[in-house]
Amino acid sequence: MGNGVYIVGIGMTRFTTHLDKTHHELCALALDDVFKDAGLDRESIECVFFSNSAWGHFEGQHTIRGQCALRPYGLLGVPIINVENACSSGSTGLYSGYMAVRSGEFDVVLCLGVEKLAHPDKALVFSSFTSGFDNTDLNDTFSL
Repeated sequence: MGNGVYIVGIGMTRFTTHLDKTHHELCALALDDVFKDAGLDRESIECVFFSNSAWGHFEGQHTIRGQCALRPYGLLGVPIINVENACSSGSTGLYSGYMAVRSGEFDVVLCLGVEKLAHPDKALVFSSFTSGFDNTDLNDTFSL
């Protein structure tokens, strides 16, 4: 068919709390592995889909999370699309990247997700989950 989409490189940090690492550092660790695995360099990337949900809750970093996380890595100057969709953020970012390539808009995109749900303040951690509910009126019940 000629318009196949391929994942050519992957990278992942160890799944643990990472209290000693920033979002920027976690991104850099994964990106180093992605570029090594793919055999590509930063100049190959035409667009980035950056997935994250809780950074704003924990550190107040809203609206430009991908731009902030990728700036120290030198990945600016391309569209960076921030994806926030609760627990589906990563899969939504990957789907969006797939569609961007499948449509012919881009040849090489980077789909990256970073999340830190660990924090010394446990109340803050648990309160991050309530943002995944419709809290316009928690006393109302939904009915059809």
